[in-house]
Amino acid sequence: SGSRDKSLKIWSVNQGKPLGSIAAHDKDINCVISNEKSTLLATASQDKNIKLWPLSEINTFSNKSLNFIQQEEIILRGHRRGVWQLAFHPHRALLISASSDKTIKFWHVKRGICISTLDGHESAVLTVLFFSSEQNNQQAIISGGADGILKVWPLADTPTLVTNKDVVSLNAHNETRVWALCTTNDGICSTGADGRIVRFRDATQEYLLQAKKS
Repeated sequence: SGSRDKSLKIWSVNQGKPLGSIAAHDKDINCVISNEKSTLLATASQDKNIKLWPLSEINTFSNKSLNFIQQEEIILRGHRRGVWQLAFHPHRALLISASSDKTIKFWHVKRGICISTLDGHESAVLTVLFFSSEQNNQQAIISGGADGILKVWPLADTPTLVTNKDVVSLNAHNETRVWALCTTNDGICSTGADGRIVRFRDATQEYLLQAKKS
């Protein structure tokens, strides 16, 4: 977990208490995630930085310190304002970040560098995730902004992975903040400051069939 107290903590679910704590950032920590294999933690903070924490095996956890961290953290710098949300690519060494500077950044995890920046939002980007359509295996980035707008960014087979071409914008939450996104078995759900949960169904196959007919 991450907190306004700037610390990163690991918890024992069975014991209901922290196993250790470390001073991780200079300001509030907004997000903590792990990759698919649980070998890497990533934290995002209001201090504009993202940090990567390589992990060792769970049986090395100590109740005194976070000695499960194998080495010094890797710091990803580039955002001009606080970072709200992170997401690991499920199959590649990639990380995406959403920031109050109105951008989404792609990071190469192993090289620790930014490889692409998306700047289509007109307000802070608060949430972001990878989405894979089960209908045609098309992958995309879904992002949500402080203005209630969702954007769908199709992933491209290019060095920068994403272009501004064919980006879809959806006004989902009446111009209020989009706080969270999640995938479902046939689409995505979003939640906002308007108190609503909005479900979007993946209609890719229907769209392709209609386009073929026309």
